[in-house]
Amino acid sequence: MRIKKQKNHDYLFSSKFAFKIVFGLCLVGIYSNSNAAECSISSLSLDFGEVSTATVSATSNVTVTCSPPNGKTNYTICLTADSWAYGNSSRYLYYSSFLGLILTESLKYDLFYDPARTKLIKSKNETGSLQCSNFTVSGNEKLITQIPVYGLVYSGQQPTMGQYKSSLTLSLELLYASNKGGNIYPTMNEVLTSGKMVSNRAVVTANYENSCVLHNATDVVFGNFDNLNSDKTASAQISLQCPNRTTWKVSLNQGKYALGNSQRRMSNGRDYINYELYSDSSLSRVWGTTLDSMVQANGTNQVQTINVYGKVPKQNFQSAGDYQDTITVTLTY
Repeated sequence: MRIKKQKNHDYLFSSKFAFKIVFGLCLVGIYSNSNAAECSISSLSLDFGEVSTATVSATSNVTVTCSPPNGKTNYTICLTADSWAYGNSSRYLYYSSFLGLILTESLKYDLFYDPARTKLIKSKNETGSLQCSNFTVSGNEKLITQIPVYGLVYSGQQPTMGQYKSSLTLSLELLYASNKGGNIYPTMNEVLTSGKMVSNRAVVTANYENSCVLHNATDVVFGNFDNLNSDKTASAQISLQCPNRTTWKVSLNQGKYALGNSQRRMSNGRDYINYELYSDSSLSRVWGTTLDSMVQANGTNQVQTINVYGKVPKQNFQSAGDYQDTITVTLTY
């Protein structure tokens, strides 16, 4: 008898209560070290959308506006990203619940200057990675330009399903310096020593989907026998993988040759042999498609294996041949 696998996406959500560490902090408004800043930067909204164990990328833009007092002005502007509450060595999105951000559930991500995602946007304190751009504004014009920000969620992560958000203190900071006339732009060192900086809040989000994988279903092989004067038993295994705490159910249909909805049968093309499949080794719980006959558990992020127990009961002998049936395995989560 062969078992074929099939997955069924059935997204069910329920309230969950857990004792976890929760941190909340409110960051309001745009801050600057100057009461009359020449430049400003818009807020950033970067949404990765649905993510799973694969690498996911997203892109957004921030708008930089500079208003020089008068005359031709040369600008050098440098974009940085800061998150002073949690440090800058790694960037994480945190599970967002009705209690706030839960720091024990996270997704690692990064922000980049380039579409190839090789040049990290770090804090202003890490000058070795700083990327700057030059602009010239003539007359009484304004500088209005967009700077792309490239995001990446790394592969191989399996947190709890749900919505994830960046820390409330994540901000983009614009360091800049300017000079009048000529064709020489301020150097990076002049930018760093100018003391000119403006910032705005950045919000990065992702929704980790509860994607489950049905890896394999082995065959139930009863073997060869000359008669059916006694019960014959065999077993198989189903392997699957689901994110942590994702509730899953596995059902088995009646097969191709079932007699109604109550009796599974194998066929050799002419005759039939009755058999049954069970979810327990004592062969007392028939495995079917109703809620009370399915196998149910919670995901652990690891591969989980379920045993399938088969029995051919004692019955009248049929014609010789190779008897088979095909069972559909459905994974619902």
